[in-house]
Amino acid sequence: MNNKIVSTKDICSGAPRIDGTRLTCANVVQTLSHMDLHKYLEFYKYIDVSDIKNTLEYCMNKKCTEDKIINYCHQCKLCISDGEEYWIKAKKIHSNIFLQE
Repeated sequence: MNNKIVSTKDICSGAPRIDGTRLTCANVVQTLSHMDLHKYLEFYKYIDVSDIKNTLEYCMNKKCTEDKIINYCHQCKLCISDGEEYWIKAKKIHSNIFLQE
């Protein structure tokens, strides 16, 4: 599918999310830090691996600071959450999933 990351004020308070969904970048990163990728994709059948890769890369590269987003992801706001910044979590998850192939 490879949906792009968008920010619209009427959905998820403007947080960056996968286009056509209500899945914010923070939601994907936070959930994948505790859940297997394949289980995640079984639950969200309307996205695929390319959407996950795109979302993780968007977050780990802090693209939200370059794009004209309306709001940062809930609980991120470019601050620390659970003792570790979301983009650092995204980088670790991306490495675990895509660099082991």
